[in-house]
Amino acid sequence: MNTLENTQLSTLDIGGNLSIISGGGISQTTPITITGQTTLNAENQDIVLPQANDFNQLTIQGGDEVTINDINDISLEDARVFGRITVNAVTDITTQDISSLSGLIELTSRDGSIDTTGGTLSSSLSTGNGGNVSLSAGRNLNVGDIDADGLAGGNISLSAEDTISINQNRIASFTIGEGTGQGINLDADVVEVLNGGRIVSSTNGPGNAGPVVINARQLRVQGEPDQITVVTTNTTVGSSGTGGNLTVNASESIELIGNQPGEFRPDITDPLTIFEAAATPVGLTTASFGSGDAGNLKIETDRFVIRNGAGVSTSTVSGASDAGAGGEIRVSADFIDFQGRAGLATTTLGCGTAGDIFVFSDQLSLFDGAVISASSIPFSPNIGRAGDIEIEADDVLLDNRAVITTSSTTGDGGDITLGDIGVLRLLRGDGIGGIFTDGGANRAIGDGGRIFIEADNIFAVDQQNTDISATAFIGRGGGIQITTQSDPIGIEFRPNRTAFSDITAGSDQGPQGTVDIDTAGLDPTQGTANLPDEPRAPELIQGCQVSGNREATEFFDNGRGGTRPGPDEAITPETVLVPWIDLELAEDIEQDIDDNTASTSEQNEAQNNQIANCSTYSY
Repeated sequence: MNTLENTQLSTLDIGGNLSIISGGGISQTTPITITGQTTLNAENQDIVLPQANDFNQLTIQGGDEVTINDINDISLEDARVFGRITVNAVTDITTQDISSLSGLIELTSRDGSIDTTGGTLSSSLSTGNGGNVSLSAGRNLNVGDIDADGLAGGNISLSAEDTISINQNRIASFTIGEGTGQGINLDADVVEVLNGGRIVSSTNGPGNAGPVVINARQLRVQGEPDQITVVTTNTTVGSSGTGGNLTVNASESIELIGNQPGEFRPDITDPLTIFEAAATPVGLTTASFGSGDAGNLKIETDRFVIRNGAGVSTSTVSGASDAGAGGEIRVSADFIDFQGRAGLATTTLGCGTAGDIFVFSDQLSLFDGAVISASSIPFSPNIGRAGDIEIEADDVLLDNRAVITTSSTTGDGGDITLGDIGVLRLLRGDGIGGIFTDGGANRAIGDGGRIFIEADNIFAVDQQNTDISATAFIGRGGGIQITTQSDPIGIEFRPNRTAFSDITAGSDQGPQGTVDIDTAGLDPTQGTANLPDEPRAPELIQGCQVSGNREATEFFDNGRGGTRPGPDEAITPETVLVPWIDLELAEDIEQDIDDNTASTSEQNEAQNNQIANCSTYSY
């Protein structure tokens, strides 16, 4: 069907195919049912089909604003429009290629799933802002490639009641001009990024990249060998805009599973091996390759697991003097478990400052070479400062070469603070594992950093060589301050590192650092008073002094004695028993005073009161 002007469709029930090429817009007055292939071309005009239609396969070859409603499922095989395209279906939607030049792509399935893996959804424009892409599914959402690039990257919003799966495909919002990217949002019960799947928000120019936000019950990122499977924000080489922030809120769990199983053996004397863990091909990352700062990375969940070469990292790479700083990492999780070639790291490879790391947890466990690192490993003459690490947890375990480090190859080490720790356990370090903030680790100038540890108890095994170290090669040794309620077990201060578990802040060629271990803990004598070893007779208070010719005042000091505080405790031979003086004894004393002073009965009675009031019993 070819028309020169607007085309209005009324009741249609076609068992075959329908092709409409209209010189004007395409609209309808009543529902349409077409079981075959439907092709619509309205050139630069609108296509509005808002009725309760039932399409099978739909192709839109031209149009401006496109709205399609379908009461069942719909397969949108190809759509190329200039502006907005909106498809609403009761059940499933499947698509191939959809292109909206700086418009809006909006697909909504009320009760079904959406599958866009058959092609690419593109809302990009090189001379304007990228358009928005919105997919909303009542069940699952299987996502193919999505692009929303422009002078300011468009917003990509994905939501599903069940699972969002990104498998081998890329979701990207690139800012190539001066605008601010709108970012990427995902909201579902479960979010999966698998086997080379990527979520990317980036800036290639002076504009800022948009943020990436994931809200879910569970997030799982897992990759196969030779695949990059990441959720990332970054700035590219030559750009000046800042990277977007990356935020993940997963109420139940976050699992990052890499493709390099087995034990990782980092070498603290060669921090490049630490960088190997940080440069993860699988995980969550923010990075700056230009002069703008990398974005911050925030994670909140109940259970956080990283293993087999996956990681969380922020980094700054540029060696230029105006290089951007690395982003901050902030993790809050009840249970944290890092195993093997797993890393939580901020790194500078140039003159930018590495970001800081904050970890808040009930239980933090690092196994088999897992790394928490905020290090400086410059590949240029310009030296960026290592970041700082702050950890608060009830229970911290480093086992089998696990490392917490803010070391620097050619500069000063950063600071490490472990505060409000219940138990700190350092096991099987083999001279590699432990807590390190070494300066000039590559036999260069640089002072050791500082380590602050506040823990109720610290346990290690002396022969397992797990160290707490703030050393330097040429510079000054760092500082270590430990506050604990009892002496650390299995680890002790030594001037330099040995084959045993050491606490050291030495320097090979520079001044030694300082180590302060405060084991005062709780004072068991707090609130008590020391009694005199020898009995003594205190002076009478002024109220007990007699006046006139009465000289019968007496003071009884029975010395030191008494019984055990509990009635069921045995009396020891050292116990001194002092009997109580009863009223009959007081009356005898009174009678003696009467006989010696020959006073009147009234005087005797008054004197008796003074004696009774001034008698003292020590027990």
